[in-house]
Amino acid sequence: MTQHYQAAGLTVTRSGTAQLHVTGPAAAIERAFDVQLHSFVEAPTPTVSAHRYRAALGAVHISPSIATHVQGVWGIDPRAHARPAARQAKIFPKGFGNVPNMPDPLGLWTVADVVKYYDVEPLYQRGLDGTGHTLGIVTLASFTPSDAYAYWAALSLTVAQDRITELPVDGGSGPPSDQSGSYETALDVEQSGGLAPAAKISVYEAPNTASNQSFVDAFARAVDDNVDTISTSWFDWEYSDENTVRDPVTHTKNTTTLQAFDDIFAQATLQGQTVFACAGDWGAYQANAPSDYPVPEFTSVLSVAGPADQRYVTAAGGTTLPGKQIYLARGGK
Repeated sequence: MTQHYQAAGLTVTRSGTAQLHVTGPAAAIERAFDVQLHSFVEAPTPTVSAHRYRAALGAVHISPSIATHVQGVWGIDPRAHARPAARQAKIFPKGFGNVPNMPDPLGLWTVADVVKYYDVEPLYQRGLDGTGHTLGIVTLASFTPSDAYAYWAALSLTVAQDRITELPVDGGSGPPSDQSGSYETALDVEQSGGLAPAAKISVYEAPNTASNQSFVDAFARAVDDNVDTISTSWFDWEYSDENTVRDPVTHTKNTTTLQAFDDIFAQATLQGQTVFACAGDWGAYQANAPSDYPVPEFTSVLSVAGPADQRYVTAAGGTTLPGKQIYLARGGK
């Protein structure tokens, strides 16, 4: 495949065990993948300004000479795809969730509360505190490491001051911001690092663009690095993973993320790595989440989140929030 795309006037580099980065002039990309690239303008939303992007019309085509060796093509569509799974209650009713002998009420628990409630301390006494292990966290937003160290210090946790390594993938996630989801990354680092205070932490930060290209690349990097565990709190529902690159006009699907993830996580399993992914915020009805495919009313059609839907991934989560929660669909309905 490298020779094939080099002959087409493109530059090819290997970004992982089974991933290639192909770059070049727009005209060469159009010829190599038999597509037409056009500029589009995305209308503004309450949280995102109007912006211009370039995407392909029609489906991506792969030469028959290499088609059997290609799982999919990512990067033709630069629109953000995944979203963080953090939810925060707006209301804490008086007296809600008080648990005897716990320092904090439910909904305000820290790592210290979790350790006490689930009786984790005996594991620490046996030396199971993360010593000699590395936690891999895949995210699509950067964060401020000093926030994590401040959190652990506030809980009187003894941690190495160089335990966090930020690893940019595909150029990184840009500067930290609430809009990009940095709070999710900070939460993941603080909680996992707090439960395993002696572990090192590798944070794979990829941009939330190019459909799922960078998400796939980040997982591939973590698997190739052979970190002990890999987790993510970013997701999208499985139909989106099946239709990663979409024609902006006809919305026809061009490629699939499902098989690429399956291959990457199979490699992780063979290497002895454990992969965790959030179950998403809408349980078995992920199609109801605000997305590029919004549904006007609640649908009971089963639709789960990816990559938690993958067979080599442990789906984790299930958040219960106190108080009456109000769901605002796109458009404020």
